[in-house]
Parts: sequence; structure tokens; C-alpha cells
Amino acid sequence: MASRNSKTDLIVRVRYQQKLPPPPFPPRLLHIPTSPHRYAEAGALNALASEREVPMILDGELGLPLEMGKIPDGAYGDGEEEYWIGNRSAIVPTGPAPTPHEDDLFLLGDVAAAGPSSASSSFVGTPGHIPPGGGTPAMGERRKVDVSWLRRTEYLSSDPGSKVLTDKQAPSAHKTDEPLLDSLSRDARAKTIAATFTAAHIPLSELRHPSKAHLRAEEAWDVLPDAELWPNQLNLVRFGEDPGERAEKEGTNGVGTGGGHGFLDPRLPRALFRPVELPADDNRVGYYLPVSDQVAQAYTKKRERVLDDDDEGEGGADEEEGFEFVHVRDYEITTTRNLVGEYVFVVHDGLGKEPDQGGETVTSTGEKEEEVGSAGGGEKRARGAYFTPVKMAQTLRKRRPRRGEDPTVFAHDPDRSEEDQLVFWDKIQVKVTPIDEVLPEAEKEDREKELRTVLEPPRRV
Repeated sequence: MASRNSKTDLIVRVRYQQKLPPPPFPPRLLHIPTSPHRYAEAGALNALASEREVPMILDGELGLPLEMGKIPDGAYGDGEEEYWIGNRSAIVPTGPAPTPHEDDLFLLGDVAAAGPSSASSSFVGTPGHIPPGGGTPAMGERRKVDVSWLRRTEYLSSDPGSKVLTDKQAPSAHKTDEPLLDSLSRDARAKTIAATFTAAHIPLSELRHPSKAHLRAEEAWDVLPDAELWPNQLNLVRFGEDPGERAEKEGTNGVGTGGGHGFLDPRLPRALFRPVELPADDNRVGYYLPVSDQVAQAYTKKRERVLDDDDEGEGGADEEEGFEFVHVRDYEITTTRNLVGEYVFVVHDGLGKEPDQGGETVTSTGEKEEEVGSAGGGEKRARGAYFTPVKMAQTLRKRRPRRGEDPTVFAHDPDRSEEDQLVFWDKIQVKVTPIDEVLPEAEKEDREKELRTVLEPPRRV
């Protein structure tokens, strides 16, 4: 067996030598006086005594013998023979009980419910009176607080009754559970629903804000479901960066009309998302915008014209007219959550069909263009605030390609055939046609079913 030679076993002795000489005198020993009462308190052993159960075993050899037959004279009074037949008058007083002292009243309480005794736990009561519940009021209200050894930090109190309840925790004295509408009759349901419109009959000048009394109501609007948007699923999308910020490559490639002047980008309202359904990247979507501001404005007007023709039943849409959308970037869906009770409102003043009733639009280059809405085209909507539920909220962030990855080349999907493999779309040609001409029959029935919930009156039960 080979052995390894080394200069020394202790490297520290070579690298770090102790050159200081030893002290010329021994260390001084200090005597710190300590009171022996620190270790003689009975309370120091309470925790140990509560953890261990000491068995009491009688030792026949070391224990003292109890000879019950040898009773000294006069041990149980004069009539000792009566004690053995049930007379306990010699050891139990028969007169009225003496009045306990105030300091001894806490001894009459319930030991199981009582906490550590203190001077504040005693009370002054009438002689011979024991409070109901088997203890003093302080003992009766005191409860043991069981705290686990692992829990978040909280301020605990030994007296839970002293805590001040908040508005949410305080129970309402007159709060009653309202019955559900499904469990009521038709007349009771109509009465319950009509009671919710009490504020609608209050004069506008008397309406007050529920929490800000200085605010006054200026106008009142009818809140109605939006039949135009109701069959569609609306999502709330949040971007980590400004989606309208024009990258430098867009200006150099001739895409768009400017390089980020800080004006409202008219292309944003017409943006398209295309999901990229890859096996290893299911949260990827492509982001497309119109190729220029002029294309975005022409696309908006074409949508309005097709919608007006569809409402009038003419169907005069030009199917050959197309609009070019270009790929800008890819996004990743970071978070997705379902929404309940969230709505988006569209306010109409009743003067014409919304949106675009004429006005001014600022392009990305800062130029202002006048837009004229269709006068008399389409059906005018009644004045009101139209709401549509928002079903889902998503957060998007720009997707950064990995090192050596070509974002325009998708990986091969083994679950797809060669003809159905997903390819990169750098541009999209969009044509606007009425929705009834392109939707399958199954989707048409689903949309009509959703639309009937807001257009048709409820069926009589």
C-alpha cells in the first residue's frame, strides 16, 4: 500500500504561525456572586412537572403500615362507635358555613377553566355567595388559548373577549338571510326584483354618493345588456410593455409611417392575435398590425360599411377588397385567470350609431384627419350604458427568442401530418364579410342561443 509523504500534517502550522509569546501570568478567575434563590423557585419546575407523569407506587416494604384496628382513644370524638356506622358529625361541622375571606374566593372557582391566579382575578362578593358558572367573572370569561408551535406571527391575548371587532367581524343584530329568487313564487320574484329599482324613482337632484356626500348626480343612464357584443367572449389583456411602441426595425423596413412620436397609434384597435399551437410552447401568440395607418383607417371604415349593409339586408360587401396585416412580434401568456362579475360598459348618447360619429383622429406622424360618420346609416341605439361580461384576464409579455433560435421556424409537431404542420405567417390578408356568411351552423346556433338570453323576455314558469 503506497503512502504519501508530506512535510507536515498541519497546514495551519506552516501558513499561520503563532509568534506571540504566552502570557507571563495565569488567567484571573472572577467570582460572580449568584443568589441561590434563582435556582430554588418552585415555578421553574412547573413545565417539567406538567410534561412528565410521576406514578405513585406503594412499596409494601418501605411504606408505613396502616393498622386501622388500632385507633387511639378520642380520635373520632366521644362517640367513636357511631363513626363506624355512618355518623360523621365528629369530623364534619353541622352548623352554618363560615364566611370565606375575600382572598380565598378564587379557590371556590373551577380549577379546569381557571388560568394563572392573580390579584386582579378576585372579586368582592356577598358572604357565602358563589357566582354562577362555578367561578369568578374573570375566571369564567378566561379561556385557554391553544397556539401551535408553527404558525405565523400574531398578537395573542389571553382574554378573547377584550378584542374589538371590526365592521366585517361584528355581527349584525337585524341581518337576515334573504331567500333566493329560485325558491320564490313568480309574484314574489317580481316584487323582489322591483324593490331593487327603488333608486331609479328618486329624483336626480336627491341622489347622493354612498360614501362621498358632497358629490351630486349629473345624469342618469339606463344600464342594458349589449346585444351586439354579448355572443362574443371578451378578455382583459394587460401588456408588460407598450404594444404601440414602434420598434426601430419597423421604421427601417418601411412598416408603418413613423418611429414612435408619442401619438395614438391608429393601428392598435385593429390588432390581431394568432395562437401558435406548438407542443412545447402552448402560451405563444403572434401579434399582427395593419401594414400602415391608412390601411388601418380603411379597414375600420370597411367594417362599419359591412355592418351597415348587413343591418339593412343589402349585402353589398366587396369580397375582393383585402387588407394586409404584418407580423410585429410574438408574445407569451404569463398569467391567465377567470373573471366573475366583471363587465365592460359602452356608453351611447342616442344621437347615432356608435362608434365613429365623426371627429378628429391623430395619426402616428402627428397629422390630424377629419372623419365623417355615416349619417343615417344603420340602426340608432337608444341612449344608455350597454354592458358585456368579461370572461378572462391575461397578461402578455414580449417573447425573447432563445440563443440560436429562429423565431420564423417552428419545430416539427409529431401529432400533425406533413400538410398540417404549423408554419410562420409573416403577413395576413384579411377580407371583411358578414359574420353569417362564414360561421359554421353549429357556431351560429351557439351565438343565437347566447343572444336570446338578452333579447327575448324570460319564459313564464
